[in-house]
Amino acid sequence: MNNETIHGKSDYLNYEFDLFTLPVLFAAIPILYILPTICVVIRIIRVYIDHVFMKKDEIINPHVFSVIVLQFVISFIYILADYSTIRLPSTGILTSWCSSQQPNHGLKILYFLSVYLNYIALLFPFLLSILRSLPVFYPIRVSELCARIVRIGTPIMFIYPFLFCFPLFPALGDCRQLLGSYPFGSIYIYWSQSLFDAVAIFHPSSSVYLVAIRPYGNDCDFVLVPWIFYSTHPIFKIEKTESNGTARRVLTL
Repeated sequence: MNNETIHGKSDYLNYEFDLFTLPVLFAAIPILYILPTICVVIRIIRVYIDHVFMKKDEIINPHVFSVIVLQFVISFIYILADYSTIRLPSTGILTSWCSSQQPNHGLKILYFLSVYLNYIALLFPFLLSILRSLPVFYPIRVSELCARIVRIGTPIMFIYPFLFCFPLFPALGDCRQLLGSYPFGSIYIYWSQSLFDAVAIFHPSSSVYLVAIRPYGNDCDFVLVPWIFYSTHPIFKIEKTESNGTARRVLTL
């Protein structure tokens, strides 16, 4: 990673995308497990709408279920934003176009969304832990307290990241060459001219490899949690037995 923009440089302007490179392979691999996970998330959302909004089923805690579904949606949007700033540009498919773009707010917004949504995704497990602990400490007032915490906590989670992201408001996004073993034309989207200049990259030659590994950790959060939730939550077992005409109701949170 470096601090030099590729804007206007002729070798980047004339760059020709090559489909058969390692960055393209590494960018394509996540599609193999993200697409099936999207199908599972859609299934979860369908069951959520059916039982919470249509049937108003008391078999589930609608507040906990709502937070879980929102977490899946935010995690997916975060993966898209992160994919657009690191993985996709590293393939070289955007290099020529990005080199022709002056530093602008549009590219900055892509990076901003990646950082902003990352903060929110990290806060969801904390909120879910609180909601899951309520039946233990306040079993009689679970529904009331869950509703209050979700009503107050959800807006706070969406506002809180701005405390750390607001220096990016005046910044301009641009594209830069990835260093290390990345081939020429592998770029990433970053920014410059932020408030205070709060951020610096230490050991840029090493950080480029950490940036390549980090998205797979984010993928684990999006992929493993929905699959485990879908495989273990009783509501989906009930859905299967209902389809066979032998449903058995079990109260669950």
